[in-house]
Amino acid sequence: MKRRSHLTTFTLLTLCLAVFAVSIPAAFGAAREATPFTLKALSGEEVSLSQLKGSPVVLVFFSTNCHFCKQEMPILQKLYEEYALKADLKVFGIAARENPERLKKFASSLGVNFPILLDETGRVFMEYMVMGVPTAFFVNPKGEIADLVIGATSEKALRDKLNSILWYRGLREVEIQNLFKLNQQVTVLDARKSPSNIFSGEQGVVYIAFDDSQIEFSKFDKSKLYLVLADDNQQSLKLCKEMALQGFRRVYFMLHAS
Repeated sequence: MKRRSHLTTFTLLTLCLAVFAVSIPAAFGAAREATPFTLKALSGEEVSLSQLKGSPVVLVFFSTNCHFCKQEMPILQKLYEEYALKADLKVFGIAARENPERLKKFASSLGVNFPILLDETGRVFMEYMVMGVPTAFFVNPKGEIADLVIGATSEKALRDKLNSILWYRGLREVEIQNLFKLNQQVTVLDARKSPSNIFSGEQGVVYIAFDDSQIEFSKFDKSKLYLVLADDNQQSLKLCKEMALQGFRRVYFMLHAS
């Protein structure tokens, strides 16, 4: 009887966590490294968290019979589509002991195309101490858990959490003009093959042309705001990732049309 009571209490706690969104600061006040894992995706590809350092990552633990997961997953899909290119955002759904075909139908019914990972033994759920679903972990480019949310929440709340790990992002021309208007100083780092200060008419611009194979980011002030210019988005993201791994959190790059 006593054991049944304990089980009932745990079940009620889990249900409560699933109903009410709970936000907990990283490591309860200090960032901690996200526990590494390697899991197989529905596509058959293996995904290792340790290989994703340099990119912002969202891990959402879910189950196919969770009503609140069905509410949150499409919002995460929207954010994934918005930031996959311009911030190299990675989003992964993680399900424990679920049938792969059921997972495929679940993802398809919600229009979700970010990778779904199979936690076949439930080990990763246990390592991340997941007590209710959905639970979303926000991992910064250095591989640290910046924040988490237990339970379904609003798009605005998810965006706020996401902003804490988007240390770099691509901007189109009109957005760059707004960047200059809203900030007194912007350091422009130009890594293009034919560099030129195309923002010479803007006030507060510090312009630096450099060879991306020789730049030493450690010499720059991490607290300042940077705009990276490169010949393509791939080169821009490479440079932004290098900066993020060194702790730069206010980096933008000029986004090229795809």
